[in-house]
Amino acid sequence: MAERAKQRGDSPDGWEEGAAVVPLTVAGVDELRISWWSPLGRPEIARYARRFPDLVWRVRGERDFVIGGLWRGRPEIGLLVYLSANRHRAPLLARLLESFRQRGVRAVILSDSEVGERLKWYLENGWRLFEEIVVYERPHCRPIGVKTGELEITPFRMEELDKLMAVDRAAFPWLWWNDREDFQTYVSAGDVSCYVAKLGQEMVGYVSFTVHDRQGHLDRIAVLPGFQGHGYGTELLSVAIDSMASAGARKVSLTTQINNRRSQALYEKYGFRRARGSQRLYGVWLNSRRTGT
Repeated sequence: MAERAKQRGDSPDGWEEGAAVVPLTVAGVDELRISWWSPLGRPEIARYARRFPDLVWRVRGERDFVIGGLWRGRPEIGLLVYLSANRHRAPLLARLLESFRQRGVRAVILSDSEVGERLKWYLENGWRLFEEIVVYERPHCRPIGVKTGELEITPFRMEELDKLMAVDRAAFPWLWWNDREDFQTYVSAGDVSCYVAKLGQEMVGYVSFTVHDRQGHLDRIAVLPGFQGHGYGTELLSVAIDSMASAGARKVSLTTQINNRRSQALYEKYGFRRARGSQRLYGVWLNSRRTGT
């Protein structure tokens, strides 16, 4: 157990002797060793150093470094963007995780670029599979034509953001909540559409989607738990598909968790089929209490 704790970098005692981990400054980016397979070039690394100066570290006198950030803009969920080192991998990871703890981060997600040859090392040192994400596709945009006659569905207005965020947090597990500022940026983009569903004055759901190059993508669909099972999710899906078709989309895709059987049943009922492949999301908890379900 003591050896595993050292490997995992839970304390400075696990650091390799002589490896002094120091902040990576913008000026120090030019001194790094950037491999040809690195997902980040020097300009991208410099941007991280400016935005997250406490999450970008290097080994003094060496060219090894680690880059951290935030996952989906969430201040309570960190992202391990890139770890360049082999020799100094443990001390760099230990320092980054400690920085996340100091920020109050509860969990850290492993970037896609780190899920490769090193995955075995991460799994051996406390990281685990958090979620598996699957893709569904509908090869056409034929209307669903479902309308309950109960909902008022209107385009989202920014002054409704508090109500929408309340729906978001009630409808999704903690890991998949939207960050408020990140959502504001997202919904302001020119190719994004968002509609909210109301029963009287109460917002009970919303849907958001994008259309690009005749390809529609259902980004989000949510209904308050107490209002599920009444066809409201289907009506929101219907509105989204009709709107995407009007915007020129010829087919639609979406992603969902592999264990979200209820959503998958809805999509399959209306012509979506699971595509090949999946994305696996690996992470590590930074406290003993895991948040959400």
